[in-house]
Amino acid sequence: MKNLRYSSRIKASPWRKISLGSWRPTGDSSTYSWDDLDITELEKYAEEQALNIHTMILKALSLTVDKHPEVNRTVRFGGIYQREVSSVFFHVLPDEGDDLSGLVFRAAHEKATEELNKAFLFRVKKAKEGKAPLEEGKKIFQIVPGLLSKWVLDVMSFVNYSLNLRVGAPADAFGSVMLTSVGSLDIPRALTPIAPYTKNSMVVSMGTARNAAVVKDGVPAVSRLMTFGFVFDHRLMEGKGFASFIKEFRVHFRTTRSPDQIERIEWMQ
Repeated sequence: MKNLRYSSRIKASPWRKISLGSWRPTGDSSTYSWDDLDITELEKYAEEQALNIHTMILKALSLTVDKHPEVNRTVRFGGIYQREVSSVFFHVLPDEGDDLSGLVFRAAHEKATEELNKAFLFRVKKAKEGKAPLEEGKKIFQIVPGLLSKWVLDVMSFVNYSLNLRVGAPADAFGSVMLTSVGSLDIPRALTPIAPYTKNSMVVSMGTARNAAVVKDGVPAVSRLMTFGFVFDHRLMEGKGFASFIKEFRVHFRTTRSPDQIERIEWMQ
């Protein structure tokens, strides 16, 4: 049974082939970036509509990935392959212990925000109770000695992604990109590494929301800011591509003001 659906193999440019040959799988090919985004209006909208702010950010990231297909790719056998479906993996920390888990939200950008929010809250609750789809696959590591864990992960990754045969885990268990809320641990900002076995192209971290002095239209003001950390695979994306990606991501945090109201941008609906 296939682990995930590839739509095509991407014809690599000479520079892309050099990039593929320069680094080993994600780890030493990672590139890092920060961005402080104003979430004032996003928080207001989430509160008014009884939405979880993480749902809004999840959808914003999914929309951005959908418009940048290079982020929705993976490397196998020295070539770059395009995934058919874009998805976001959201990290979840259980109520008890530190056994980190997570959930995959596929094509979240295609769902109405209210529908996505309901699914998000329900699935996160289950995951915190230890009922995430990944839990079954993790059971093997209860008996695998720590000395062999890297070997087991490498073998599972090779079979699932290079050979594209689903073994020992849910299909496409880690999605296209990862989203993690370090702010929920009261961490202001962090850069989170890409685990090589996940075959992710990017990990996005959300820091603690905070009040900060800013200048809007030449006037001092106080806004709610959140620091986002981005770690992406340089084999799949150059600086120019990331600049376009982050520009698109920022769009989903903006609103336009009229004298009497804030006009919500369409994606929030």
